[in-house]
Amino acid sequence: MITGRSKRSTDDHGGAAGSGTPSAGSAFPDDLAIGCSVGEEVMQRSRTSDMVFSVSRLIADLSAILPLLPGDVIFTGTPAGSGATRTPPRFLRPGDVVTSHIEGIGTLRNRCVAAS
Repeated sequence: MITGRSKRSTDDHGGAAGSGTPSAGSAFPDDLAIGCSVGEEVMQRSRTSDMVFSVSRLIADLSAILPLLPGDVIFTGTPAGSGATRTPPRFLRPGDVVTSHIEGIGTLRNRCVAAS
């Protein structure tokens, strides 16, 4: 589930999330565990049921104004716990590995590198 297609999100590339798209029946999208960690430290832990708008509503509203295709991603914001709002603030550093997950859908890992 994603909006905002890049030039690379064609049928042969599969978009930002890759070519694997979970089936509609693979999970109940309105109550999935979601989270993010940096290294071994859990930074965010929540559920899609805590979002302001349900996943079902987001898909319905977006589908009314644009076609959603396999591989599309819907960016919805972030649960509490992002770096600047922590006490003390925690910002990413080169070498940090950020792992984000959605229950029943998958995990995405990104290693931070220094700007060149």
